[in-house]
Amino acid sequence: MGRPLCPLNPDHQRALEKGFVALLHDPAVLRSGSSSLDISVNKLSGLGDSSASISGFLYPMGKTDKGRPVSFSQIGPGLFSADTAIGRDCPYELAVRVMRSGMPTSVVYFQLPIAK
Repeated sequence: MGRPLCPLNPDHQRALEKGFVALLHDPAVLRSGSSSLDISVNKLSGLGDSSASISGFLYPMGKTDKGRPVSFSQIGPGLFSADTAIGRDCPYELAVRVMRSGMPTSVVYFQLPIAK
């Protein structure tokens, strides 16, 4: 990934059937403005799931009508990155749809507190 990211913490991991999803972001403390979001889709072994694809939707908490799609690019096996802008100093939520070969589609949610 090559850039400083927030430390991986349990609040930024979500379980999947036979795997998990992790979120990393830069800057480590999110504020209004530009941010990089990285999503890692992993098998139980911790290896990236090369069969995975994702889509994202970012919105202010509780206001899905004010949200927008996030376009992630695959940068490695099970690793995806997107640059996005966060508009206001309020909490956001990122919904991530995860599709993997031979597994059910899952949607996971990450709360993104925004510092003032």
